[in-house]
Amino acid sequence: MSTMGLMTSIREYGELIRLQKKLAKVFPSFKEQHAWLQKFRQVDAHVKTAHNPSHVLQFILAIFNTPESVEGCIVEAGAFKGGSTAKISLAAAHMNRPFYVFDSFCGLPENKEQHIKSVMGYSIQNWFDGGNFAGTLDEVKGNVQAYGNINVCEFVPGWFNETMPLFNKKLPWPIWM
Repeated sequence: MSTMGLMTSIREYGELIRLQKKLAKVFPSFKEQHAWLQKFRQVDAHVKTAHNPSHVLQFILAIFNTPESVEGCIVEAGAFKGGSTAKISLAAAHMNRPFYVFDSFCGLPENKEQHIKSVMGYSIQNWFDGGNFAGTLDEVKGNVQAYGNINVCEFVPGWFNETMPLFNKKLPWPIWM
């Protein structure tokens, strides 16, 4: 592992520790915290994801911390293989919120965007090429069925520019991408 990779792993581990402290405010018992983190580890062990575990956990904590009095649904824009979808579906079910999953289910569209380095300085050249981050609808549904809660999910296939403008449900949060 490179020095840069080691530093990234250390930062990620530190962020997860910080977020687990916030999770303790939602689930005071260690047993509940452990159960939730185990569910998330199961997803990470079996489903390829495009996000660090801390990124998804931060979004889920925002869901948990939204008062019940605030109406609205949860939206994910881009499911890839369904890893974050499975995790978010568990939070949506726990909070009794509908969850809408927007994706082409055939990868990124062709584009001319130039991505060379991430904000952390890592090479991301060719990451966002057309077809990358593809997961079929059946694959995503299968992963959510296996590791999440498919009962709260509504899948919206298509390109964002065609499907999202037609979406008219109330949103209490920003969209997860």
